[in-house]
Amino acid sequence: AQCGGLFRILFPVLCVFLAIRLLPLTQLASENVKREQPSSTGNEDTRVTLYKRNVTVSTKLELIKQIVQKLEDEWVHHQEWNRWGKVDENYYQGEKNEHDQRHGLGVVSLPSGDFYMGQWQFDNRHGFGKTVVGWSFSETTEEYISEWRFDEPHGVGLYHTGDGLKYEGEWRNGRQDGFGVFFWPDGSRYTGEWREGQQHGHGIWENSKIIHEGVWEYGKRNGLAKITHRSDDRVLFKMYNKDELVE
Repeated sequence: AQCGGLFRILFPVLCVFLAIRLLPLTQLASENVKREQPSSTGNEDTRVTLYKRNVTVSTKLELIKQIVQKLEDEWVHHQEWNRWGKVDENYYQGEKNEHDQRHGLGVVSLPSGDFYMGQWQFDNRHGFGKTVVGWSFSETTEEYISEWRFDEPHGVGLYHTGDGLKYEGEWRNGRQDGFGVFFWPDGSRYTGEWREGQQHGHGIWENSKIIHEGVWEYGKRNGLAKITHRSDDRVLFKMYNKDELVE
């Protein structure tokens, strides 16, 4: 009888002791299960972040377009700039500094037929402007409208071609870098992060059939991807390794 009474007293204490000791293990197991399952919340957070960055870049790009248009209007109305001068192998029309360097607002015509119209600093395209590939502003195959730094697109800008390729986003040292949206002639597009001219980081590639949300590493799909079929909203999760589907 005494043993039974002692057991009834010690049993609740033993249960509490075991619960305290096992609780961290239970929490750890639960966290591991959560990590192994795809997180829809994470995908939603990624979409929201990309959307916000897209709004920011698009707003800045529209402002840059307006600035470049005003610069072009100003250049057209400068009657004293009717004469072209030769600088190296290029022909230049515009402002110069006291050292006879292209500096200020001006237009250059390259031997290749390309034009640049915009701001200059010490003989470099620097500021706001646009480069047009072709023999005139009206007959173009490629066009850059962007911020420029030391003769290269750097900042936010637009690039498009006559056959439907288009990029709107951030540039660094002449290459897509940061956030941007790339459009293909077939209607597909990629919205996401870039590095050194390639898709790199979180992004969303989509066309008329699917939406592919995932991670890219230097232009190749890598890691877990969420693929949504537009026709029936069916969702699949697939794993990629350097652009190869892992079965």
